[in-house]
Amino acid sequence: MLKHTIIFFTIFLAYACETDLNGSLDGNHTVEVQVYHHIVPAPFTEVYLMEDVDEYPGDDLSKYHIKATADISGVAILSKVFPGEHWLYGRGYDGVDSVFGNKPIYIDPRDSDKRSKIIFLISE
Repeated sequence: MLKHTIIFFTIFLAYACETDLNGSLDGNHTVEVQVYHHIVPAPFTEVYLMEDVDEYPGDDLSKYHIKATADISGVAILSKVFPGEHWLYGRGYDGVDSVFGNKPIYIDPRDSDKRSKIIFLISE
């Protein structure tokens, strides 16, 4: 029994050491998120991704695993994403109002090019 316990904890510790301290996981997919406010690209929007969830986790940004800021054309690149069910949350400013949005996404493990493109709509 003690031998099995030692083996279990050795495997557990080896796996646990593969994640970094800020909670960001090291997957092998890249997600390109095109952010729009109405029909206009939304530059400089902050885009957050929480991995392995199937319902909206709320707007507590400390719970999200990965963050990227959209460029001038409204594109944010999220790197090192594992396949599976995830949730996006975005927040930005359209020059008049704060804008927000959230959306579930699915990254298919069978995706051979390891790159997904997502359209993400935000609003007031």
